[in-house]
Formats: sequence, structure tokens, C-alpha cells
Amino acid sequence: MSEAMNIKQIMKLALDGSPDPTLAFTVNGDIIFSNTAARNLFDEECEPGKTITDVASKLPEKDPLLSQFEKAAGKGRAFVTELMPLNTRRLYQRRFIPIMAQTQVVGVYLYLRARETAGSPEMDTTRSLDLLLETELEHSGRDPRDQRLALFMIQIRNFSELRALYGNGITETIMDHLNMTIRSSLRDNDLLFQIDADRLLAMVTRYAWKSDLLIIAQRIEDQIAIPFHTRETVLHLLPSIGIAMFPDDGETKDLLLSNVQTALNRAVEQEVPYMMYNPELHDRAMERLMIRGDLNRAIREQELELYYMPIVNDSREIIGLEALLRWNHPQRGLMTPDSFLPIAVHSRIIGNITKWVMYKVIQHQKNELSDFPVYSSFNISAQDLNDDFFLDSLKTAMGRDFDPARLRVELTENEIMSDFSVNAAKMQKLQKSGIGVMVDDFGTGHSSLTYLSELPASYLKVDRSFLKDVSHDEGSMEFLKIAIQLGHVRNKKVVLEGVETEELWDLLNQSGSDLFMGMALGEPLPLKDTIALLERHFANLPGTG
Repeated sequence: MSEAMNIKQIMKLALDGSPDPTLAFTVNGDIIFSNTAARNLFDEECEPGKTITDVASKLPEKDPLLSQFEKAAGKGRAFVTELMPLNTRRLYQRRFIPIMAQTQVVGVYLYLRARETAGSPEMDTTRSLDLLLETELEHSGRDPRDQRLALFMIQIRNFSELRALYGNGITETIMDHLNMTIRSSLRDNDLLFQIDADRLLAMVTRYAWKSDLLIIAQRIEDQIAIPFHTRETVLHLLPSIGIAMFPDDGETKDLLLSNVQTALNRAVEQEVPYMMYNPELHDRAMERLMIRGDLNRAIREQELELYYMPIVNDSREIIGLEALLRWNHPQRGLMTPDSFLPIAVHSRIIGNITKWVMYKVIQHQKNELSDFPVYSSFNISAQDLNDDFFLDSLKTAMGRDFDPARLRVELTENEIMSDFSVNAAKMQKLQKSGIGVMVDDFGTGHSSLTYLSELPASYLKVDRSFLKDVSHDEGSMEFLKIAIQLGHVRNKKVVLEGVETEELWDLLNQSGSDLFMGMALGEPLPLKDTIALLERHFANLPGTG
């Protein structure tokens, strides 16, 4: 009883003022707490002293509340149900959370999250889905920032075989298992409905890339494919999932539902785990998903390689090298960063890749490049910069005897401006450690001039778009010179990228820029060829031959 009283006190302090109906029960179903919202919903049937059975008496005759409670109390597992109608204006999603004392279940916490809708007391799940989907589509169409909604229709391909083997009674067991399994694979803001005896529909919102949907689908498929035990046997389920997106695959509820069913039919016919409605989008999303999976292997199997591109001064002397990542993919051949780095950033794999690049750059500087008076620069992302261990990892890789002046790190201006105050503080730490910081793609951000004086960087790499018209437009050349002068006023060296021809080199060498890069000055080369280039270059310099 003391445990129950403790639970009651905690609930009252934390949840009595919540607008969401909240109740707490003992494992026997006795109510030990109900907040004001719950008492308004269930009247006197949820007062302390009542039971879960009293609450169930306020619900439709076949409502599964009692069996749901028994699962939470008996198995000690938290789970979330689909939306269920309780009155004329609302749908409620039920969250059951066991209350534990050490390793024992001592109670169950029931939390109801409501969504407004319209309908009658007899409103069924299909009608609830229709109303909710209409509301979600209306909102997505109204707010361009949130036009991300997808439907997943899920069916078990071998459902008929299992029913024939074990009888119709197995249907409820399978669907109950699917409800819990799929819910565990979704996020809190996603919704799940059972639309008939053997199909479920998930509503997924706020995803970034279309390939994210395939990741969710794969997660659902992986969970369903795990064999589960019933009293009689072990069941092996073969799921298929159809996916349709708003507004790509339909701007109305009816069209979206029709197309997600079409996508499911294709998945079932082809006996594949999931299929998007639009085959072209499906192929592109699958491509991203496959690259994402291959990236994890690429580091482990040493498929990544560094190429180096020369950085020269106004005398055309090589004073630095920019490390550029290449991926020797076993099937796709040599891949450049633009084809896989955005996927790495989105998938949070970028940190591992950056660390690989960092260690390789430092290793090359300590060994193969140590005899040459050149520094190496490499790119990092804001994710890397905000990793609390990044600077420590960098210092560890350098060791005691390594000169940090032989390193530069590069961040794009847009990355820096994403959270200027935080990123600037991290950049300052890099500068203080003796490592030069370069701002890449300078001039593309929205606050270049405003924040120029505050940028804790030694170099500005002017975006190549500034060079577009300089060869035939005097105004463009003057504008470029002004940008360079602004950098110099703030004590920053300026690097011009995109010097692709000798004619452009002759022109830009009069611009006042400090450093230059481009195919006319040296193309990216593997390490072995870079060493050969440096040997020839420094052998031919006056006073070094």
C-alpha cells in the first residue's frame, strides 16, 4: 500500500494539471490516481476506489481496454495503441506504461492523448481514419514547411495460409502482435490504424528525405519478420508494405488511399518487403538507402581514398594541399563526395568519415608529406564541430611532436551560419590550438559582411560563382576585388577556387587574392601521384634544384 501511496503522490504532483486524461492502477486494476481530465472524461467511474473494470464500463462493449491492461500488468511492457473513438468529438491514443519497483511491476500508468475530430458515438476506426487523414492533409497543404506526410499500408502475405493452418482464431493474435510490433517501429508523432481484418495503415509525418521512409519500412519489416511464439506454435510472418506520399502520389485523401493500396498490391505480387507507389521515386530512394548501407562498409573495407589538390600562391608555388575524398566503390567505380556525403551527413555517418579523413591527413603529413613545406586542409561539418570529442580526437591524432600549423580545417559558410555563436566559439578553440580555419564557399551565406569581422578564421575561400563573369564583365571583376579587399581589411587571407584556364589565371593573378586553386593549377591526384608532383615542383623551384 505504501508503494501505491507513493505512486499516487508522484502522479498528483506531476500530472494533475495535465490536459490529457491520466490514470494509475495497481497490478490488480484498482485505481490509485486519476487527474482532473480523466475524471471529466469518465465521471465517477475513475475515482480512487474504482477499478479498471469500472472504466471499461464507459466504453463500447467490445473495447479491448481490459486485455490491453492485462498485457501491460502481466508482461511489464509499455506499448501504444491505435486511435480509438471515445465520444462524439475526440479520438484517443492509449499509452500503457508499467510502473516498476526494482524488477517488479507494481502498477500501470495509462495516458490518453486526444485528437479532435467529428463524428458520432458509433464512429468506427475507418471513419476515424478518414476524418483524421482529411485534417492532416489540410494542414500539410496549408503549411509548406510541413508538407511531409506518407501512408504505409501493411499486410501479411502468408496470412491466408496461417489462418488455414490454425483457424480463424489466429487472426486476432496476429493483428494484436502487429499492432504492438509496428507501433514500436514508429515515432511518437506517427499514427497507426487497423483498417480491416488483415491490413494496417500507418501515417508517417515530418520526414526529411524520401529514403527515410524506406528506413522506417525496413525497420517495420525487420521487427515483423522476427518469429513470435503463441501458445500453440511459432509464427513466421511475411510482411509487404505499400508507401504513398503527399502530395507526390496524391493531393486528396481518396487518391492517396487508392495509390497506397496500389503500392501494396505491387509489393505483394512481387513478394518484396516494401514498395513506393512511384517506381522512379522508389528507385531513387532505394539508391540512397543502398549507398547509406554501403558507406558503413566502405570505412571498414578501406574503400575510401584521399586525393590532394594543390593550393598555390601568386607566384604559382604550391604551399598547401586540399584533401578531397574519393570512394572506390566495388560496383559503382570511383565516386566523388557530392554523390555520397549529403547522405552521410543526413544519416549521421559523417562523424566516422571525418575522423577517418582526419587520421589519414595527419598520417600522410607525418610520413609521406613530411619532407615538403606544405600544409593539408580537410573539410568538416557542423556536426563534427559540435561533437564535444572532436578537438580531443584531433589533438590525439596529432600527438606531441606534430606541428599544428601543417593542418587547416574547412567549414562552409552556410554551416557556420546555421548557429553562428555556437560554431564561432568552437572555431575559436581550433584557432587557439594552432590549426588554421578556412571558411569555404564564402559569399553564399546570408550574412557574409555582417559577420565577417567576427569570423574566427584565417582564410576565406571565395565561392567560385564570383568568378563566373570576371573574364568578360569589368563590373564583376571590380566586385571580386572589393570582396578580396574586405577579407584583407579583416586580416584574412583570400583563396580563389575555380581557376580552370591559363587565361583566367592571368586575369585573377592581378586581383589581389593571396591563394588560388583550379584545374589549370593542378588537378586532384592520389597520394602517390601527389608526391611525384611535389618532388618535380620543388626540384624546379629557383634555389632548390
